[in-house]
Amino acid sequence: MILIACSFAAVASASGQSLLSSPQASERYAAERSNQQLMRIKALEARGKADNYESFRATKLDASSFNFPATKRVQSQAIAERRAQFQNITINETAINLAALGFDASDVAIARRAGIDLAEVAHHVFSASSTPQEQVLLADTVVVARAFPDPIQSTRQDGYLSELRFEVMKSIKGTSLQGDEISIPLRSGTNPDGTILTVTSELSVVPNDIYLLILSKNWYQQLVIESGKNPATQESASLFSAYQLDDDNALLHRSSDPIFGGAFRSVAEVVRVSDAQSDALHSKD
Repeated sequence: MILIACSFAAVASASGQSLLSSPQASERYAAERSNQQLMRIKALEARGKADNYESFRATKLDASSFNFPATKRVQSQAIAERRAQFQNITINETAINLAALGFDASDVAIARRAGIDLAEVAHHVFSASSTPQEQVLLADTVVVARAFPDPIQSTRQDGYLSELRFEVMKSIKGTSLQGDEISIPLRSGTNPDGTILTVTSELSVVPNDIYLLILSKNWYQQLVIESGKNPATQESASLFSAYQLDDDNALLHRSSDPIFGGAFRSVAEVVRVSDAQSDALHSKD
């Protein structure tokens, strides 16, 4: 399951004729989005990522990354201004998301020279229309790991009720090392009042089976702080995508995220993709 808040769907719907044609509705929408973004920026500040966001404000993301629909004719100056305002909301949301993931404007510039549009990739990931390669690009952690018994009910300070816990067997991307434990927090579990919450879209695993996990520790931190909670003391990460290794070590897609462009077939393929992306983003040219 992709544990990410998708704001792009809201922005896309806001560009519809009803909001564009209604000054009151568009003002309410813009005010609501502005307040939400201010809250998210405060979370960035709490995480020490404010400079990342400010770098995007200084350079501004390219609107061409977002494929905004062209308008054949402008109905009025007021509608044109509201349309531009909604587009700016989308662009700013992308800047916040990229900063939350640990990127800054220099990363976007380097990626662009390598033929990679990070803003476009973020737009795809947060609108649930990304390729597996794009998920790896935005992830800060990609590992092959063995699943512990599922799920583990734990007392967490981050607002989640339980977790899937894994032992890292191979690190493809990120700082996790072989033998480290990493958990994916779940909303499913037992509430404080004893009631059971089950979220069927969340990942379930077979104990002791091996999985390839595409994760973001940065995104987990952002989501938790935005919610007013404290991150867990144990190493935790939000899930972008998960694959189970079968008896022949082929990858079987197991998470609920939609697949665009074809799923990964082997760990070796993921390693090649991650290495190629790293080479492109760290090129001196």
